[in-house]
Formats: sequence, structure tokens, C-alpha cells
Amino acid sequence: MVTCFIFSRIPNPVPRIPALCLLALLIGLTRCGGDSASSRTGTVRIRLADAPFPYQHVHAVSVTIARVDIRQTGTSNYSAIMPEPRTFDLLTLQGGTTDVLGSAALSTHSYDQVRMKIESVSLRLTDGRTFAPAVADSLKDGMVVKMASPIQVKGNRTIELVLDFDVNRSFIAQDDPAVSGGISGFVFKPSVRVADLSTVGRITGSVKHNNRTPSILTDDLPVLGLQVSVFQAGSPDTASTVTDDTGSYAVFFLPAGQYTVAADATDSTTAWSIPGVVVTTANPTRQDALSARR
Repeated sequence: MVTCFIFSRIPNPVPRIPALCLLALLIGLTRCGGDSASSRTGTVRIRLADAPFPYQHVHAVSVTIARVDIRQTGTSNYSAIMPEPRTFDLLTLQGGTTDVLGSAALSTHSYDQVRMKIESVSLRLTDGRTFAPAVADSLKDGMVVKMASPIQVKGNRTIELVLDFDVNRSFIAQDDPAVSGGISGFVFKPSVRVADLSTVGRITGSVKHNNRTPSILTDDLPVLGLQVSVFQAGSPDTASTVTDDTGSYAVFFLPAGQYTVAADATDSTTAWSIPGVVVTTANPTRQDALSARR
């Protein structure tokens, strides 16, 4: 079985930091006549995608991944998916677009986690300055991302996984990110989640504030550059995005289920939270939000 890694991207009308997504595509291979050797292998392809970055002063976010492996369930056996280092600019990987990382033959077994070795990261600002946040030794040895439930590689079957590396949460700007010159550096604390692409959908919508006239809808105004978070009760996984210059947002690669969509308070708007937002496979869910003007 072959495994390939691919990067993906989300449309970004407003400058934002992305989230990295590895997408794993598993394709079972069999031959006519039921050849036993070929029926014991399938293909896994992994893709990379990103989410938004809240700082309009960042020109590029580069990550060098030294290696990516996938583990057979219940064992210590890892199979290499991407054995050689590659560097990606995450700001070019937004909007669901993907880029292949690598491929490898895998046997038809259950697999439950991905191990990603991160070699280095760097950010280049629009003012020309470059920062290279330290990468912890544990990340260089291999960051383990567990799947919510194991995937089963079968003959003549295709499975895709998205490993979502949320750069918005992974890079923490130091000092004052409101202006380019106020940023003194970044702290790198990667936030990653995994989803089976065959079970995912997305949430889209717009966020407005009531302009201090809650009874009048015609003067509601879009909220720009607002971080919107999506999460499930009882799950540590959180996806985030940032509204664009029309107040619109989109969160991709969400497994089917119920979610809460929320945003924290800002200097000009109040916090809000909308529970019970239902995501279905392969379909967009529309969820608009209205916050109060402070």
C-alpha cells in the first residue's frame, strides 16, 4: 500500500496565520482473481492544510518537517510516509488546497496515530524581519497525533485523513502584535488534530455586530479579523479561523457531529457562543452570528 502526504489551503482575504493539515488518503489495492499479496496492501496519502493567521504583518510562515510516520494500532511499529525533510510556507496552504508530502507501501491493518518530526519553523514579517522560534526537542523527536478512532486500511478502499495543524494557535506573538514593529518574536506551541476526510464537513457563516441598535437589523456591521473557534463538548480538539474583510468565516475538516461556535470578547464586541451546530459529511453548514457592540 502507498501513502502520500499532501498540503492544503484556505482562502485568505485577510492576512492570517494558517493551520497545518496533513491529509491521509488510504486506497486498498487488489488484483483480479483475489491475489493474496495485493489484497494485503493499500494506499495512504497524507495532505497538509492550514487555518487562518490573525496577524496582518506576517508575510510567510515556513515549517520544515523532517519525517512523517503512521503507527499500526496496538504496536510500536511505525511506517514512513514522508522519509525526507521538506519545507512548506503555510500561508500558501489555505482554503482546503492540498500538496502531496510523500508515499509509502502499507499493509492492510488498523492505524491509530501519526508521528510528525518538526525540524524548524520561521516567520517573515512584512517589514522584512525574520523570526525562528525554538522547536522543542520533543517535537524534533516526533510529535504524536492520535486519531479519534483508528482507521482500517482495506483492499479496494480509499480513506483520507486530515491532520490539522492550527497555526493560529501554534504561534504566539510576543509583545504588541497590533503593529509590525511591536512584535518582538514568537513562541511555537503546535496544536494539531486529526479527522477522517470521509466523515468531515465544514461550517461557514458571517459575524456582525448590532451597532448598539439591537432592534434595527439594517445597520448591523461585519466584524473583521475576529477569531472564531469551533469545538465539541468533551473533546480537546478545537478548530479556529478569522473573519475576512466582509465578516465571513469558514472552518474546514470537521468530523460530522454537533459543535459549538464561539468567539471571545474584543475591545468593540461582546463574547458569544452558539451550541448545537450540526455538521454533516461532505456538506457545508451555515451558521451566522450577531454580537453586541460594546
